[in-house]
Amino acid sequence: MSPISREELRELLRGSDLLGRIPEHEIDQLTKQVRRHPYSRGQLIFMKEDQGREVMLVASGRVKIVTASDTGTEVIHNLIEAGQVFGEMALLDGKPRSADAVAAVDSEIIELAREDFLEILRRNPEVAIEMMAILCGRIRQATSFVEDAVLLDSRARLLQRIKSLADQFGKLDGDGAVRIEHRLSQQEIGESVGLTRVSVNRLLSQWRSEGLIKDGRGYLIVPDLDRLERAILS
Repeated sequence: MSPISREELRELLRGSDLLGRIPEHEIDQLTKQVRRHPYSRGQLIFMKEDQGREVMLVASGRVKIVTASDTGTEVIHNLIEAGQVFGEMALLDGKPRSADAVAAVDSEIIELAREDFLEILRRNPEVAIEMMAILCGRIRQATSFVEDAVLLDSRARLLQRIKSLADQFGKLDGDGAVRIEHRLSQQEIGESVGLTRVSVNRLLSQWRSEGLIKDGRGYLIVPDLDRLERAILS
């Protein structure tokens, strides 16, 4: 695979909340240090307990961060879209990975060695401070995920997951509805909230009949997001 050009890398970095703070003058050096790898749908990118030596950026496609039980049941912790970073905990400690990363669709991943990135931060301490704030926000998001799993019943967990998908992928239609192009199967949605595919299908069918959602293969439509938020609390 050909090396990534400075222009391609700059465009990707500009769209990244975490890496978009890198100064322009550092990008030329980065183009010589990053590696680009293709992954097919379902292919493992790294495993839990692998050594965290790289920070990774999704150039195209989508990555899911998962853990699996001894019985093989997966729990999806996060979905990483094009332009977003994953494996960022390697920036802080370089310790083993805390979950698996799997290509949810055919994807292209850019890898940057931890030591190369630390050199950038040493030269640009103000960037490190901004990144600390972003990483703290991600930790808060993970804490909220755990709270939902403990405090909410299955119905509320799934509604909250739909709300999270709306925040991440939702786009307003002309009539004020929110269209969510999530490209997830019902099984994958269930895995993200600890429900079976059958339970997800039953709840979605109920909400469809109540007019709370409309859905199809790989997408959801929420006609009234305020109503959805009220349903989470009811």
